[in-house]
Amino acid sequence: MRRFAAADDEAPDTSAYTDGSRVPKVEKEWDIPELPLARYEFGADDTKRTTRAQARLAQRCMADHGFADFPLDPALPGQGLRAVRGP
Repeated sequence: MRRFAAADDEAPDTSAYTDGSRVPKVEKEWDIPELPLARYEFGADDTKRTTRAQARLAQRCMADHGFADFPLDPALPGQGLRAVRGP
């Protein structure tokens, strides 16, 4: 089985490697090479999917504790309420 690198993956900058190893020599903060973190960041769809999954988990947990009618997307306390002034 052959693995292919993602199009946005670039070869690491090896100019800081001094002893032939894959470990860069770091003396100052700016010597730290940039890490390929972009592939691990959530996109908008991932964030929505995670939020829905967390809401579903909370709903099921609440149902297990006797709140069978707990909504999937409960309103925050005070949300949707209006203050009413007396006479």
